[in-house]
Amino acid sequence: MVFIVQASNSKLDNYRECPYKYYVRYHEKMPEQRSDTAMAFGSYIHKVFEVGVNAKTLEELTKIADELKDTYKYDEDYKKVIPKCLKNFFDFNSKISKAKTVGLELTEELKIDDISYTGIIDRVLKADDGAVMIIDYKTSKREKTKLELFTDKQLLGYAVTLSKNWNVPINNITCGHFYPITGNFVYVTFQYPQVGKFIQEIKNEVWTIRKKSKADFLPIRNRFCDWCGFKYVCPIFTDQPTINKLITENKELLKNKADKAEKDRQEKESNSQTA
Repeated sequence: MVFIVQASNSKLDNYRECPYKYYVRYHEKMPEQRSDTAMAFGSYIHKVFEVGVNAKTLEELTKIADELKDTYKYDEDYKKVIPKCLKNFFDFNSKISKAKTVGLELTEELKIDDISYTGIIDRVLKADDGAVMIIDYKTSKREKTKLELFTDKQLLGYAVTLSKNWNVPINNITCGHFYPITGNFVYVTFQYPQVGKFIQEIKNEVWTIRKKSKADFLPIRNRFCDWCGFKYVCPIFTDQPTINKLITENKELLKNKADKAEKDRQEKESNSQTA
């Protein structure tokens, strides 16, 4: 059996996409191997918006973007849309300036029985009347519709978590995706019947995983395979002896890192006692 205590939407998404991917990533702790410039561009834009959230002018925001750009590697095509992204973000910020930003890259935990469901929210704002707005930045060119957002488990998870942790009515929380490439903000408000359903679904998914043995986490060939960073340890694409060798080497590497960290901790503790 694989006992899972920590859960998140991204973690459960891995299981929904492919049980084997979930197993090698979170149980065997294999590193992901992928060169995804779209992900790098998304990380860059997220960081610019985090650091530049209080920029007073577009010029100030552009300067922040220039200072951060060398840290991320993405295709030339993405560089063409950066000025548009910055302007759209600055204009969007102006429209919501009356609300106060109370969280950036905010980590929140929801306790569901013995399950710790966590999420990292890009941005949370709060208005004077207590209304809350959750913003998730999306650098995709394809926008989700309101109907798609209404069934989006990630946004719903954010809303349920803040509703319970902050004691805010679920229907007083606006949740949306901001698309910097287009400048559009697509948003929804969830309702109370969705809260109980969401919590029950998390319980069911976690217990489904808990009941499985190692042999039950089978690979599934699907549309996600083309972008999967674990093909190098997947039996659909790699022979089993090679996979076994890579997993064994990774376990040894992780053990050596853990041993070194423990040794460094003990030395630091010893030095502090003799100081």
